[in-house]
Amino acid sequence: MKEKLKTILEESKKQLENATSLQEADETRVKVLGKKGALTEILRSMGGLSPEERKELGQAANQVRAERNKAIKSRVKTYVKKVDAAVAAGDKAAAEAVLPVAIAEISKAASKGIFHKNTAARKVSRITKAVNTLA
Repeated sequence: MKEKLKTILEESKKQLENATSLQEADETRVKVLGKKGALTEILRSMGGLSPEERKELGQAANQVRAERNKAIKSRVKTYVKKVDAAVAAGDKAAAEAVLPVAIAEISKAASKGIFHKNTAARKVSRITKAVNTLA
């Protein structure tokens, strides 16, 4: 089971890195964490295990979830940095091009519980204000 969790995590990370759109990233999330997702199936099968095995498998599953959330946070940070870099360079066109993608990534992370809604709103507000101050 642990090997299966590791493969799920690795595949999920690869698919998230290779995702070119938000829809592809969301499809990856659904395949892993959705109602009929791979991780969900493993967690449902834990009922038949002994308490010791259940404890180990539960910890491993939680670690997979944490790694997945870490990857999504990293993706958000990447887009925020792209906006910040464009703002620092004074390139309004590039900043305006990346801004909607960054906002969408932040919003998606907030809707999935990775960021608190107020944290997401603050991040969006800050990068939007930075782009709007460019002349």
